[in-house]
Amino acid sequence: MKAELKEGDTASIATTTSSTVVTNTPTPTTVTDDFSGYITYCDAVPWAGEIFMIRDRIHGRVITLTDGKLQLEPNVSGLGSWYWVCVEKDGWLGFRNYASGAYIGHDGKGNFHAKVFHHKGHEFFCARRHPDGGYLLLMRHGNKLWKMDIKEGGNELVETENKGTLWEFVKVQI
Repeated sequence: MKAELKEGDTASIATTTSSTVVTNTPTPTTVTDDFSGYITYCDAVPWAGEIFMIRDRIHGRVITLTDGKLQLEPNVSGLGSWYWVCVEKDGWLGFRNYASGAYIGHDGKGNFHAKVFHHKGHEFFCARRHPDGGYLLLMRHGNKLWKMDIKEGGNELVETENKGTLWEFVKVQI
């Protein structure tokens, strides 16, 4: 049975330290035994009303909210919340953290965070399928669309006019 998700819904997520590799996916994914049963489709299309793990297609690191900070983690067995509810407003996608209720957005200075509880212009995304697989996550930057990327040598997310990071959406069911 699929959970009915509304804008204010939040939940606490428990973690364990055991791990197993999920198969049928083109990139490495490490998840706990407890979470592997929730994954219903790898390389899914981001769609409003669905819940996703969003990961870097090349390295498999997962977008996670840990201690209030948006960052990439090498697996989902560590602390942090990685469930992202996809929503839509005025044709734009948004990604709301299931545990905190905060949306992924940008701060206007080139950095991404998950600190606000509304889905407005700084939280609007467009997901564009890439010929190599995965999606580019685009955001308005003036009259242009900039891409979500990983800060060089780090685990932080930044805006860029350049190539951007390819993201994979792994559909999960809670």
